[in-house]
Amino acid sequence: ARRVALNAQTNVLEARVEAFLGRRSGDTPLFLHINLQDGHFPYTNPDIRPLLDGTTLSRSELLASRGPDLRRMYLNTLANVDAALGRLLAQVERSTGRRPAVLV
Repeated sequence: ARRVALNAQTNVLEARVEAFLGRRSGDTPLFLHINLQDGHFPYTNPDIRPLLDGTTLSRSELLASRGPDLRRMYLNTLANVDAALGRLLAQVERSTGRRPAVLV
């Protein structure tokens, strides 16, 4: 499968989930807790991909007058988180042969 880089934290998480799923027994129920932090301030990191928009602001640029730019940056970061969740859920489905339930 082709891996699209999100960021170092998520790539490590995806690799660990893949390794865990590869060695677990399919005879037991699976509960997998995943915590992605990218949707929090400062809303970006150097490895966030421009999925919706490439706008990034430094801390000194986080001003009320830059509200529209901040919103675009935040929504792009959430699009990256959504993409990572999709890849993780696909890993679970491939491993278990079943579509996972998701609790948020």
